[in-house]
Amino acid sequence: MLDPRPGRTAGEIAREGGAAVPAIGNDLSAAAHVFDAAWYGRKTADAASYQRISAADDEIRNARLTVVAT
Repeated sequence: MLDPRPGRTAGEIAREGGAAVPAIGNDLSAAAHVFDAAWYGRKTADAASYQRISAADDEIRNARLTVVAT
């Protein structure tokens, strides 16, 4: 979906991916938030974090994707 771009952050991927495919925007944002907290905030990923990522992954896999033309 997105062109490769070195240095792109999880938040940027979530925003750009969500703009391209609105149906998964919230799920991408939720996953990016968990990633950022663990990677940049050095917070320990707990069971709730895993559940949030897993739920986002399930929603993205099951979504009826429609790409928005730009």
